[in-house]
Amino acid sequence: MTFSVLVARADALEAAPSAHPLLEALLREGFAVEQACSEAQVRAWLESDGAPDLLLLDRHLPDGDGFALCRALREQARTRELPVLLTACEGGPEARIAALEAGADDFLPRPCSRRELLLRIRAVLRRARPAARADPRATTPAEPPAPRPPAPRSG
Repeated sequence: MTFSVLVARADALEAAPSAHPLLEALLREGFAVEQACSEAQVRAWLESDGAPDLLLLDRHLPDGDGFALCRALREQARTRELPVLLTACEGGPEARIAALEAGADDFLPRPCSRRELLLRIRAVLRRARPAARADPRATTPAEPPAPRPPAPRSG
């Protein structure tokens, strides 16, 4: 199953996603990637194309604040359940708390490693979409392993 990610960052490229390292990593991992460079583009994309499986949203957009956009998305029935991973160049406790209070499912300070980003995306998808548990690339099993029988006692 292919999951779609809408990447909303001020520095998202209008060119092919494979030209940007972050987007290229998502493509290499099998995600379908769409890009938006502004709050207006995010809103237009969500209104015209429907919701992606996950919104990777930067706090700093040229025409708005990612925290405010996340709050607005949570207030709309159509986007209330949309998984949102918020990113920001500030990574202190205040930024993390503000992101979660805005309704983000997770927060990741930048810069971050591509591996951590991919793991967090998969974790948010697992929690939000039960079908994501069937993804063989998921990092945790869908069900816990069966308990082992007790070891025989020697006596």
